[in-house]
Amino acid sequence: MFGPSECMFGDSISHHRSVDFRRFLFDLEVAFKRVFGVPDDWAVLFLPGGGTLANEAVAASFDCVVEGPNTPFVDRLRRLNKYNRRGYPAKVRCCVAYDTALSLPIDVSPSDDLLTFVDCVSGFPFYQWPRSADAWSTVSGKQLNSTPGLGILAMSPRFQTLARQDSSHSMLSVADYLMFRDRGETPHTPAISLLDDLYSILGKFDIIEHCSMIAARRELLETIVPESATVGSGPVFTIKAGLLHDEFVDKWGLYPGSVGPQMFLHANGDWDGIIKELGDIEWHC
Repeated sequence: MFGPSECMFGDSISHHRSVDFRRFLFDLEVAFKRVFGVPDDWAVLFLPGGGTLANEAVAASFDCVVEGPNTPFVDRLRRLNKYNRRGYPAKVRCCVAYDTALSLPIDVSPSDDLLTFVDCVSGFPFYQWPRSADAWSTVSGKQLNSTPGLGILAMSPRFQTLARQDSSHSMLSVADYLMFRDRGETPHTPAISLLDDLYSILGKFDIIEHCSMIAARRELLETIVPESATVGSGPVFTIKAGLLHDEFVDKWGLYPGSVGPQMFLHANGDWDGIIKELGDIEWHC
């Protein structure tokens, strides 16, 4: 093939405007829906740039208002929603289902007036998306354990109809992604290697096994780390700042969360090693 960016799809080399890529992108969306139970009539988009870009694409493409408590990731969503200064009445409310910084699940109740978009980036799929949601986002990295760098946006048919057409020709235009999806393409050059890795991961992803592993790791950690030393629940284990020496944090590569060091319970680290050393700590809290 004489395309601008040649990649292997199946047994042939093709480019991202080829029939082979269209077939691959269709198969990827079908696989994602099958693994995670997304309804057939929903659209699933794969955007290069990660969860923040997917969330900002919603803010840029829909008339949004952000709802939720004053927590770090809800506040981040409010900062992304700078486009609401246009003065249009809100048609979509944006919520966060799991505030990563606080390891805090947030209830998203149904709305009678607005359609609901939910940031599910760090909680999914340990926490399924709220059934009150008309659209939601996650990422290729984190719990899916695929190569980081893709934002994933799932949308119901009625949510899709609200995408603003005047956002067209922007990297953040959901309307453009939906238009190109209809012909099996993306509006901009896709992150093909990331898409391919995600497709490979989906072929062997077991939700029950995945969620059981996270629950077992949290249960074990909760037996050796005092409750007073931790924050929140769910798939991110957060220890309050100042309770672990910097040397410990650096040795084990803990994530420097804004509230304290964090362990993402899906990660492929040396769990036996860190659990043993956590058990040797004399906690003062």
